[in-house]
Amino acid sequence: MGRFCARCGAEEARYIHGLCSRCFWEDPEIKVPPEVRLFYCRVCRSHMQGKRWFRMKSKLLREDMEDAALTEVARLAELPEGVSISYVRAEVLKEDEEGLPKRLSLKVGLEEAACGTIKEVESLAKVSYMECSACDGATRGAYEATVQVRGEGREVDAEDKKAIEAAFREVDRRTAGRGRQEVTEIKEAGGGYDIKFVSLNSARIFSRRLSEFFGAAVSESPKLIGVSKDTGGRAYRNTVSARLPAARAGTLIEYGGRAFRISGFDRGMAIVEGLDDGKSRRLLKREVEGIRIIRDDDVRPVRLDSRSPGCGAFYDARENRFFEALSDAFPKEMREGEAGIMISIGGGERIFADRKGRAEARKEKKEKEKEKEKEQKRSGEAQ
Repeated sequence: MGRFCARCGAEEARYIHGLCSRCFWEDPEIKVPPEVRLFYCRVCRSHMQGKRWFRMKSKLLREDMEDAALTEVARLAELPEGVSISYVRAEVLKEDEEGLPKRLSLKVGLEEAACGTIKEVESLAKVSYMECSACDGATRGAYEATVQVRGEGREVDAEDKKAIEAAFREVDRRTAGRGRQEVTEIKEAGGGYDIKFVSLNSARIFSRRLSEFFGAAVSESPKLIGVSKDTGGRAYRNTVSARLPAARAGTLIEYGGRAFRISGFDRGMAIVEGLDDGKSRRLLKREVEGIRIIRDDDVRPVRLDSRSPGCGAFYDARENRFFEALSDAFPKEMREGEAGIMISIGGGERIFADRKGRAEARKEKKEKEKEKEKEQKRSGEAQ
């Protein structure tokens, strides 16, 4: 005599906890809600879970509704140990006047762990639309955070505005698909800008971009303003200070008795290139605090006119005069006719070759050589 179901006596090839699959899935302890409610923001398509609003996980509204329905069904379902919801598939039954799903037919897949069998049951979902707290706040001009963009010891200028625009683009990229406005107000203040953001998250994305790619020093100060109507917890308004450094990309600096040019910033660290050797290195924020900015008045364009074993004769374009410099004050590889810059550094004057101009000259020379070779090849073929 073979095995049989402990409840109905049916004989099957496999059993789930001593029951045939039909009896197992008819267990009264397995209860799936006949209908669930889904709440979506009509502006940004965020959906509500409990008392909080969450961004869409998928770019497609229907796929996101399936994920939201799965979460809601799992929250309300009564399932015995070993049974879980493996999927939810949705089909639109009714749309509203804007063409948005209003009622959904749900196919809920239940899976038991012992044998891996799945049973599909049906449910319904009713979708309601409203404005989430963020979109409603944006409409009313409410905000969670203010980012104060300032320059270190200077006013924000046109170059800084490019950095601010890049930070705004990063906010747009990171919040794409949300569909709501992230900024409620921009005003000039203190030589810079005060920018009010609807959400603290967007303010942090914005200020982090300024920090990582433009070297801004960022600090955050929360202030208790009351109780949140959405969560019932404490509500804060944050002020984020983003102070752009005085030294920017292209700025000449002195650090440790050497001259460098800042080529950019990465993850908050300054990337600098040595004027003497052309090598790049990174300066930590604490090291950046120890730099000296080389002013334009301390930099003079020069050209090597001639050289001898112990010195070189240079032409100063700014003062329209010739002068001599000892050989240890300028690069050994510097050639006659080559341009450079003279900088007051370390208590003396140093001359550095124009590496950028040298690289461009080498490139131009190679291009001329290639063109000459092509011309010679064409002439040979013609003969």
